[in-house]
Amino acid sequence: MTTETNRGMSITNIRVFGFEPAFRDLRNPKESWDRSDSKFYLDSPYNETVSAVEPWDSSRIGAPELPFIGPKDMKLALNLIVGGGAHRKFLREITVWWTITIPRALWQELDTYKVATVRNSCSTMHKLGSRDLTPQDFADEDVSPRVLDGLNEMGVAYRNKQPYTNFVTGRTYEGVPLLRHMKFRLPEGFLQRAGYVFNYETALKMWYDRKDHRMEEWSEPDCICDTIASLPYMKEFIEAMGKMRG
Repeated sequence: MTTETNRGMSITNIRVFGFEPAFRDLRNPKESWDRSDSKFYLDSPYNETVSAVEPWDSSRIGAPELPFIGPKDMKLALNLIVGGGAHRKFLREITVWWTITIPRALWQELDTYKVATVRNSCSTMHKLGSRDLTPQDFADEDVSPRVLDGLNEMGVAYRNKQPYTNFVTGRTYEGVPLLRHMKFRLPEGFLQRAGYVFNYETALKMWYDRKDHRMEEWSEPDCICDTIASLPYMKEFIEAMGKMRG
């Protein structure tokens, strides 16, 4: 599944793994493995991953590439979710990988969920200044021409190993200090791409915390919360979580 918006943000390369071990382990407390009624197709080239067919389509549950969660296993899973964090540990075993491009301002909020996540970003320290920036590098293409020109002037000086003088402060920068000067002047709307890894427990918390958030990148259609809700079986898990909170 791929999610792209007219804001410049995107979520691509979505992968979900771990249903087979997670649903095996949810039966560990009562050693009731013999009651499991799910199928995970371990002979598939993706070894039970739900990402073998993209985009995810709930009508394909039970297809050869996708996990089929049986009614008994699903009932147990939903009861564990309603039981609270100490009981729904299996959710932490289901892992999501995606590539997300969002404004720097949103990364500050997404990093609220730093427990059990991995962020592998495109590096401004390595690549900022390696080319001219354009309006397309910013959310909604909303960047002041004056700011953009200033950043690109610094970038040209950095690429050519020349000094750059800030005519407001009178200070001159060159090399790494110039790159640092550029980084500190990047607008919050600068779009930064990263690989982001998290689990279903974290995803549930994100959804409930941010589904009505004022920042549209969280709450509008095709944005972060909407994409989370589209993950395999997530709607059922969200509904169960709602019963617990209600």
